Amino acid sequence: MSIIFTVLTLAVVSAQDYKWMVGGKATLWIVSDGITAIMAPEVGYHLTNKLTLAASAGIYSYIYDDWDDSHGLILNPYLRYNAFQKGYLQFFVDSGIEFGMGDIDGFQIGCKPGMAIHLSDRVKLTFQFGFAGYNDGNGIGGKREGIGFDLSGYQSGFAIYYSF
Repeated sequence: MSIIFTVLTLAVVSAQDYKWMVGGKATLWIVSDGITAIMAPEVGYHLTNKLTLAASAGIYSYIYDDWDDSHGLILNPYLRYNAFQKGYLQFFVDSGIEFGMGDIDGFQIGCKPGMAIHLSDRVKLTFQFGFAGYNDGNGIGGKREGIGFDLSGYQSGFAIYYSF
């Protein structure tokens, strides 16, 4: 009887649809006049196989050559669309708005493409590369106001997620 119970329990657990995810993103960009670093923990909820609603809150830091620095908080609610998945490889697009506070008080709204490698049914490693959309020119990404795309290191980063 205990063998049947164990098999049924394993079947239910393996068929479980993990709805919540937690993780975080890290970005490091080094240029001739300084270093930009972002650490951003994230939490999300899988609405369907294709859509995830999530948000991140990150600490932004830019250190200049002369050790003068700027810091801020970046909030980023977004909707992730899983465009394509084949085996362990997945391509997605995050669309949302990023708000900066502190030394970076601007915002940008647009899309960030990325890819994920599913290391297991609960763990995935992602890489985002770039941004396309509008930037108000007040600090996020260090840009002037406008519409366009950006493939800089500020707009790229690695993240790891755990679903439960």
